[in-house]
Parts: sequence; C-alpha cells; structure tokens
Amino acid sequence: MMVVPASKSEMQARVMARRELSAARLIAAIAAGFGLASACGGQAVGEEDGAESPGPPQGKPATTPERPRTTPPRSSSTSMPASTPAPMPMAPVPPRPSEVCYSPQDLAAVPFLAALLPSLPESALASNGCVTGDYAGALLGGGTCAYDPGQPVKRGERCCYVLSSSQPGCGRPLVIGGEARVATARSMGGWAAATREPLAVGLPRETAERIGREWLGDAVLEHASIAAFAAFGLSLLAVGAPAELLAECQRAGADEVEHARSCFLLASQYLNREYGPGPLDLSGIGIVSGLEEIAARTLLDGCVEETIAALTAAAQLEVATEPRVRATLERIVADETRHAELAWTFVAWALATGGSRVARSLAAASAGLGATSADGEAARDEPTASELRLLHDAGRLSPRERAAVRKSAISRVIRPALQELSLDRA
Repeated sequence: MMVVPASKSEMQARVMARRELSAARLIAAIAAGFGLASACGGQAVGEEDGAESPGPPQGKPATTPERPRTTPPRSSSTSMPASTPAPMPMAPVPPRPSEVCYSPQDLAAVPFLAALLPSLPESALASNGCVTGDYAGALLGGGTCAYDPGQPVKRGERCCYVLSSSQPGCGRPLVIGGEARVATARSMGGWAAATREPLAVGLPRETAERIGREWLGDAVLEHASIAAFAAFGLSLLAVGAPAELLAECQRAGADEVEHARSCFLLASQYLNREYGPGPLDLSGIGIVSGLEEIAARTLLDGCVEETIAALTAAAQLEVATEPRVRATLERIVADETRHAELAWTFVAWALATGGSRVARSLAAASAGLGATSADGEAARDEPTASELRLLHDAGRLSPRERAAVRKSAISRVIRPALQELSLDRA
C-alpha cells in the first residue's frame, strides 16, 4: 500500500508530539530508577560509614556544573595535568574541513573538565599529548557518537579534531580504549537475502548508492551495539544492578541483532548485493566495574545517544513512504525508545544508590553537552531538492535535518530529563 506523505505542518505537529511524549517517558523512567533504588534497598556506594543513602535529588546539588560555553575562554594560567605526555613532533597537516581546535587552556577552563582531566585513563591521551578523538567528542561534542576516528592533529599548542556526526542518531556505540569500533561491511550472505527484492529500481544510480551506503552505515553501528549491550550487561552485574535492568539489557541486545539484520537487508536491497558484517575487533575490551564510571558512560552512550537515535528514527519514519523501510523504522523507533528508557532508569538508580560520587561523575559527563559539532557537518553533502524527496521515501534524512534532530533532542528532551536528575540548569 502506498503511503501518502504528510504535509509539512502535519509532520511538524507529529514530531513535536513525539518529542513531548519522549520527554515524558524518559522522566517517568528516571522516577522508576529512583524507585528501584528504594525497593531494592540501595545504599550509598563508597560513602563514609553511616552516611544516609540519598533518594531522588531535591533541588540542585552543590556539584551542579555551570553550563559550559560553546567556545571555552583561554587562560594563560591553566595547563594540562602534569601526567600528560609531552607532545611529540608531527609532520604538518593541512587544515581540514570543519576542523575544531582546543588548546590545553581551553579544556582546563571548561567547568569540571579541569578536575576531570587528571582522572582520564591512559588510553584517553594520544601520543602527541592530545585527548583522543573519542574522549574529545564525548566531553566537548555532545556524546561519544561525535568522535574523530583519526589521530588528533597538533597545531602549536592546540589539538585539532574533525568530530564526525554524520550518524548523529547512531544509538549505543561500542567504545574500546577510547575508540568507537564497528565491523567492516562485506559482500557476503547470511544476514540479508537482498537480490530477490531489490529496492533500487527506478532510482538514479548515485541516489540508490547513497541510500544503500547510509543504511549500511546504520547496519554496522547496530551490529556494534550488540557487543555494547553485552558489555553493559556485565557491568550491571558488577555493580549489583536490579534484575529488572539486567532483563531489559538482555532484551535490548536481542533487539540490536534484529536492527542490524534489517538494516543490512535494506542496504543490500538498495545496493543490489548481499552485505553483512565482517569480524568485529574486540581486542582490549574491558568490563567497567565502577559505579561512577559506568554511570557517566551510560549517560553519554545511552541517555544521550539512544534518545537521539529514537528521535532520529522517528523523523525518518515521518518522511518514509517505502513500506519495507517503514516497517523497519517502526520497530527501531519503539526499541530505541525502550533502550533510552533503560539508560535513564539505570542512571537514576546509580545516582540514588551511589550518592555524591556518582553525582559528581554525572555532572562532569553532562558538562560537555553544550557544544556539538553537528552543525558543522550539516553544510556538507547536502542533497538537491529532487534528491531529498527520493532520500525521504527511503527513510533517509539530509545532514542538515539530522543535525536539527540532534540539536532539538538535546534542548527539548535530554535537557529536561537532566533537570529531573538535577544535573543541568534551565
């Protein structure tokens, strides 16, 4: 059955209603997390003996960070921690499009980063002394899906990145040693039987290729999320999380298998060749067992990225007309919303259980949410109006549209949820 596209005003109304519903569901999930801590007898972890176990925050804690400025000020009186390796000489690299540069003084001037930098693991520092692209993206780019897959470039005292946000709704990433990893897509069977039902018929070759490659990008990210949820489940065991959270984590991992399968199928149908994932490099993977660290990681990887993933998929569903694409997106929207709820529920449970140390860790993680590189990506690779209509039919958004979803998700959904946790100021 052919789907009649909604008018622009109808689509905007639906998107707004979905945002409001998402915010309400996430706030309910936060309340559930505090309730789990109470029902399961949670107590402060790592606090002094006799300290009272904190319940839901009442008002703003003393550790609430100031909202960081998008462009941090310079200060000649601050410097990187003494443990930072001395910069190593590098061959000059020409300036790159959308490059973002920060000096040690810039980083140290951002509220809470000065205190956080000395505690970063060794893997967070590149050989030239810069914070690696993944950590720079997490702290300054609004989430770990904004990361530089290459080595940061040193220009004088400044560290320069090209923070990638071409997939702003990528869901929970697999991060190992400060690097977001995915498998390489290969022409292979076992994940999609595509050639029987091609979707590229009638499309210009370049457009079909673009659509297929974008679905292939989603597929490898969904595939990596399977491993991310497996690791998250072990971390939940390590911190004594309630059974409800463990069960939902197991369900989420199974969801990601189906998401990956569906995305590989759509990619293969548009590219008219069967694709699947190659081996996923898991060398160096470790299980985070500290409550403060896993709470901060979940805030970025789950609360931020999976909320954005759910809203991005919802925006894709609003414009898609191809029935097979719509069926895939309908499931992804529902599942990613539950995954985001799981993340917010766990963070609320960790905060109610772990006390001030978890609150400080979460505040430091949320401090970088004010700066995002998505707008810089929006100016690149914009389709023509005629091509955009074809992309919409296939459930794809333009870079500018994806950037707008991310920006809106942070301001209209994620920040209200952070306020419920008392980790952000209005």
